[in-house]
Amino acid sequence: DDDALSPYVKLFVVGIGLGPPWGTLLPVLRGYVGAPSGKRDWIEACMQQAQRAGRFPQPLELAADGSIAKNRFDDTPLASDWGVRPFELAT
Repeated sequence: DDDALSPYVKLFVVGIGLGPPWGTLLPVLRGYVGAPSGKRDWIEACMQQAQRAGRFPQPLELAADGSIAKNRFDDTPLASDWGVRPFELAT
């Protein structure tokens, strides 16, 4: 927290992944372009919790008991079997 250093410089350093938290830009980009080897179970759990709270968007179809009946990202062309599909994490 050096006040002599411009906040724009700090933001640039973090954005390109040179400063804490390490690798900021790569995880952000992965959220938009997807990751074939990623894990999606925690993402679906977060979307399920958000959807139960009434937040938008609502990409899941929930059963009467609140469990996930369908994930609309399962229909993503070319990437439906990826671990993390494009825009799923960003959602």
